[in-house]
Amino acid sequence: MKKIFLIGFMGSGKSSVGKLLAEKLGKEFIDLDEYIVEKAGMSIPEIFDRYGEKFFRKLEKEALREITEDSRDAVVATGGGVVEDPENCEILRKHVTFHLQAPWDEIWKRISKDSNRPLVGRGKEAVKSLYEKREKMYRETGRVINTAEMTVEEIAEKIKSIVTGLEEGGK
Repeated sequence: MKKIFLIGFMGSGKSSVGKLLAEKLGKEFIDLDEYIVEKAGMSIPEIFDRYGEKFFRKLEKEALREITEDSRDAVVATGGGVVEDPENCEILRKHVTFHLQAPWDEIWKRISKDSNRPLVGRGKEAVKSLYEKREKMYRETGRVINTAEMTVEEIAEKIKSIVTGLEEGGK
């Protein structure tokens, strides 16, 4: 199994879980947002400010394609909006993909003061609406891991256990 993808709303723990999971599985860790920042030479808020969300989504799609087509053995944490593009969802469905699902109140507590998340500036109700819209897309794209009341360690272990079962021929 070359790549494992983590999807979910911003603040669901994709990067934290991804780093630990990669370590446990002996794989490289790739944060799709960091990959985009490095490639673009500017932060995500700068990309949004200068070029808008549509341009960022274009960069995100290109980055996802590049990563899925390379030969690296990796755990990849995607950005929360990767599922907004049906082609991205199709790509992710062809790989082992896990949806880290966390309750809205927990998500908001984690992200509300984070200035590196441009969409938070739209306000709590707008972000909640986005969360509700994306949840269905996440569920349809990856295996759901309910992270409520779980530590990063427990989530990584759970995913590792599932991946090990898949590698041994399980479903």
